[in-house]
Amino acid sequence: MKNLTIIFHSQGGGTKTLITALMEGIKLHSFPELVVHIEDSVVVKSEIILEADAIVLGTAENFGYMSGAMKHFFDRVYYPCLETKRGLPYQLIVNADTDGRGAVHSVENIIRGLGWKRIDKPQIFKGKIKKSDLSICKELGATIAAGLEAGIF
Repeated sequence: MKNLTIIFHSQGGGTKTLITALMEGIKLHSFPELVVHIEDSVVVKSEIILEADAIVLGTAENFGYMSGAMKHFFDRVYYPCLETKRGLPYQLIVNADTDGRGAVHSVENIIRGLGWKRIDKPQIFKGKIKKSDLSICKELGATIAAGLEAGIF
């Protein structure tokens, strides 16, 4: 069994739309040994992260930074996961009104301390979500599921 954990918070609904498309892609790839946990960053417990084989983080960009809810997530899980989850494969999805770089930078600073490994470059979706954005998320979901199945990450 492989555990994929998806952590996100969506105050305005945009990040949830992107994560829903990601989930569609995961479901397209028939991998019966994959267990997917979808958790709100406000309430997720560190035990879920400790069981994860890979993690997807979805955040809005707020004031050029990750969402407060995502920062709250990191505040709660950082030390419980610090030594035991080094090398955890992760993927970052940012729903941005501006360029998204501040959100990426703030998340990656914390992840660097955790020692997690990037699956692919951060995906930044700017402005109103387009059909092409949803296609990218769907393809990313299928890629992550296939990579877990193949043991790539």
